[in-house]
Amino acid sequence: ERGWRVIAPHYRGDASERRDLLLETIAGEAGPVALTGSSMGGIVSVMAAQERPVAGLFLLAPAVYYPGHDHLDHSVETPVVHIIHGWRDDVIAPDWVIRFAREHRATLSLVDDDHRLSGDRLALERIYADFLDALDRAETAGGPA
Repeated sequence: ERGWRVIAPHYRGDASERRDLLLETIAGEAGPVALTGSSMGGIVSVMAAQERPVAGLFLLAPAVYYPGHDHLDHSVETPVVHIIHGWRDDVIAPDWVIRFAREHRATLSLVDDDHRLSGDRLALERIYADFLDALDRAETAGGPA
């Protein structure tokens, strides 16, 4: 209803292979691209945004600073970054996500939920709507969106 087209690639492989598939999938997209990723898809979206400018990132329980993946570059220069994460996430520690949000001045919503973020779909929809509103504001202000 907001004019965005959704593309959902089926991922396989390690983070680098997933990033390459995502970049290949969006290569022909004209206009602004916003990436949404959950868990490993979150860090894959960050990695893709390092190589192709995007209008924004919406990350759900992103696997940032995950042990064993510390070699991954977590820097990103994306103007709109929203994150939703569960306080009771036993896969991705909230502290890792708070660190990432602080480093990137991202909008962070911490909710009373676990890694799957399935407890309150209406809250998730409201937070995603806020993200889309932020993209609209960035476009209106002359940003990359």
